[in-house]
Amino acid sequence: MKSWLIIAILLIGTFVVRLYKIDIPIADWHSWRQADTAAVARNFVEDGFHLFRPTYDDLSSLQTGRPNPQGLRLVEFPLYNAMIGLVYLITGVNEMSARLVSVLFATTSTFLLYLLIRRLMTERVAVLSAAFYAFLPYNIYFTRSIFPEVPAVTFLLAAYLAFAYWMEVKKKSSLWIFGVLSTVLGAVALLVKPTTIFFFLPFVWFAWKKYEWSMIRRLELWTSGLTMVLPLVLWRWWISHFPEGIPASEWLLNGQNIRFTGAFFRWIFAERFGKLIMTGWGMPLFILGLIRGRLKDDLFPYALLVGTLLYVTVFAMGNIQHDYYQILIIPTLAIFLGRGADFLLSPPPSLSKVWTMPILAVCLVAIAAFGWYEIRGNYQINHWEIVEAGRAVDQLTPKDAKVIAPYFGDTAFLYQTKRKGWPIMDSPIDTLIARGATHYVSVQFDDVTKQLMQKYPIVTQTEKYIILDLNP
Repeated sequence: MKSWLIIAILLIGTFVVRLYKIDIPIADWHSWRQADTAAVARNFVEDGFHLFRPTYDDLSSLQTGRPNPQGLRLVEFPLYNAMIGLVYLITGVNEMSARLVSVLFATTSTFLLYLLIRRLMTERVAVLSAAFYAFLPYNIYFTRSIFPEVPAVTFLLAAYLAFAYWMEVKKKSSLWIFGVLSTVLGAVALLVKPTTIFFFLPFVWFAWKKYEWSMIRRLELWTSGLTMVLPLVLWRWWISHFPEGIPASEWLLNGQNIRFTGAFFRWIFAERFGKLIMTGWGMPLFILGLIRGRLKDDLFPYALLVGTLLYVTVFAMGNIQHDYYQILIIPTLAIFLGRGADFLLSPPPSLSKVWTMPILAVCLVAIAAFGWYEIRGNYQINHWEIVEAGRAVDQLTPKDAKVIAPYFGDTAFLYQTKRKGWPIMDSPIDTLIARGATHYVSVQFDDVTKQLMQKYPIVTQTEKYIILDLNP
């Protein structure tokens, strides 16, 4: 089968498998992070594309430790959110459109990974690596969800490819094109997700292959590297003027002093790498991919691996607490899995295909089956009541209403109301009313809700939720 046909089938498959439950509300796994990202895109449409002062729905002090009356959301530069917002201008605001943006990025990443590995290794390793990226059940779920890591991977792979061309082309007329392109793509990757900085070591490897030690004297390389980082530095300087919009993040590094403890190694390597992503059955392929080949010829994947280990070590608690953090490391794992699978397809003379082919088949089937078993629960919506209550708020309250929607600080409930407000009662009710709260909605009839029911008029009440009018 011709290579173009294989990659066409691969890309179609990448797109199609990610359409599963693509239109469900943002109330699935890690809905709080998806809701925050989608809220910024929705507010771009409703309030204007203010890229340097993006806002979301949360007005509380929960995430930043300070009152945030404007609802500023200052994390990554909101390029991904703006792209979703532009799509919303065409399709209207809906979760399916937002997820389709991620699916298109994931499909592009599959193609870029194929092109990159084909250039650096072989056609078959490229196809296999791209296939693992496309069809690992973990990656299927997370790259059809609304996370900035998804486009960050795409821009990073594109930057690798452009940089590799830059280091290899002979024509002077092409040098500046690929140099500028790789620099811009690298800068965008950092803006979309600053943690991609951990995966910049391959740029050094590409430069080393061409210049070796003389690369430290190449002005164009220093210019490219500094230009990649400068926009992120400027963005971080800008947002430092608005501390109320910057979520607390220090705990992501080494919260509870977990780095290098037994729990750290268990969660990162056994639970995340071994169980959730590669399901254990991928580990033989990964190890084969790790030990095969000559180091001097294949340092690109090892440079990625070093970056991966640095990333999970520095952001130890983040990678343990949030399994979407591993979206960035999937290309690394996919390459080593592809190399391992290629080894079993063409074993050395000492091994027979009679043994290696069945082993490969069993591993592939097991990765797919057990990977789906591990990830299938992520698609489920366990609390449809927040969706129903949110729709009721949208129908029964003014568009400028500000809502208290307590849900243990999870903004997914607040997002469903399509209103700005508070996902937690971080202050007494009178204080929140003074700050502009007009309605209270709850899906739990707890003591606080029951007390408020005695004091404020009921807009509507069902067995699942209640809405109260807080206006004087």
